[in-house]
Amino acid sequence: MTLSSTPRLCIGLPVYNGENYLAAALESLLAQTFTDFRLIISDNASTDRTPEICGAFAQRDRRIDYRRAPENRGQAWNFNHVVAAADGEYFKWAAHDDVYAPRFVERCIEALDRHPQAILAYTPAQVIDERGAVVSRRRDPADATAPMPAARFRELVWNWGTCLMMFGVCRLAALRRTQLLGAYPASDTILLAELALRGEMREIDEPLLLWRDHDCRPTRVCKSDAELAAWLAPENAGHMQFRHLTLFANYLRTIARVPLPLAQRLRCAAVMARWFAIKFPVIQDEVRGNLAGPLRRALARRSPPSSRPDSGSRAA
Repeated sequence: MTLSSTPRLCIGLPVYNGENYLAAALESLLAQTFTDFRLIISDNASTDRTPEICGAFAQRDRRIDYRRAPENRGQAWNFNHVVAAADGEYFKWAAHDDVYAPRFVERCIEALDRHPQAILAYTPAQVIDERGAVVSRRRDPADATAPMPAARFRELVWNWGTCLMMFGVCRLAALRRTQLLGAYPASDTILLAELALRGEMREIDEPLLLWRDHDCRPTRVCKSDAELAAWLAPENAGHMQFRHLTLFANYLRTIARVPLPLAQRLRCAAVMARWFAIKFPVIQDEVRGNLAGPLRRALARRSPPSSRPDSGSRAA
């Protein structure tokens, strides 16, 4: 059920087969001290108990808007779908396997209200295991508070960490001006770099996100970039993946599409020139690795049959 008025914040929770941790995530979101929000759950055709869990929570709290796709369209589509369905001033992605301290949203919105030049506020994380026990603390090393876009861009290119920023609170209008998430591995780094070009990011110095590390995370289940790309978008199945070339091309596309003064654009281009030079050996290995298998198969098809002597022949 949707709310009759537009709340200040919209939380988007994309999920697929999340029965193990979904209830804990929803409980923590509904317990936030900041209450003026709508929670959109986008279920990507789950085959486990996810629909049952979501339905029970939607009946309990009118702030929940539960939507179920008829087929699994991939994680990238699901993350972008909740943005398209959102309204209000602020937006936050929520992962189905994370947990949030009660003041997470309140503190992030306070930071954005206090710093109108900032477009995103986030917190460090306490890393929890499958049972919810805290095992370590983690923060993204990037400092995206510099006034110059190129300086923030450089920070996000080189110091993006585990992309905890992705799960902060963002100004919805700014997020909608971006490319959102691409259907390729590590596209969240491109999105964060674009957001950094568009505005400052503020970190709250308190670990209010409980980031769950477990064996079912896609980056652990998927054994290659090809598998990860197919999880992001089913249409990628069977296609070769050139992670670093794809990232390089999308970094350049981002620099070109964001309105920037020429001097700032050139500084960003210089960042990418250095990035390409440092990553070039990795890029070479990726190209060789992707092309080696198809090339061997093509050569095998074209090679003539073996010219071994006929076992039934006789000596002259």
